[in-house]
Amino acid sequence: MWNITTLKRTFKLAKLYKELNEKYFGGILGDVKFEGNPRLWDTFAAVATIYTYKNLCGEKVATIKFDTKYDWDEKDIRRVLLHEMIHYYIFVKLGRRLIFPHGLPFIWIMLRINRKYDEHIKLYWI
Repeated sequence: MWNITTLKRTFKLAKLYKELNEKYFGGILGDVKFEGNPRLWDTFAAVATIYTYKNLCGEKVATIKFDTKYDWDEKDIRRVLLHEMIHYYIFVKLGRRLIFPHGLPFIWIMLRINRKYDEHIKLYWI
């Protein structure tokens, strides 16, 4: 099981993120910060979320937070990380977040990756 709060796992997340970024998004996504949050499910009914914004220099920045109470396995991490990376990809391409985060652009990218690479990304984790 993955414990998101440990440095060792954060390193593995960063390595997996870079691998998925190159394979599915052409390496255009910037670096992200990973954090654990034990209250994501209680607050957002989510096991992971991404915060995207532009910093003072206008660079697009992202932090992906994982719920630390969830028992993660390798498949779950991969699916959820890809899900959050699609949000980041849309933010990078459009320069803003979508009003409907799981709307047609998200669904189109998710289906393309699922069909072409036999991934199993979902809209919602529930």
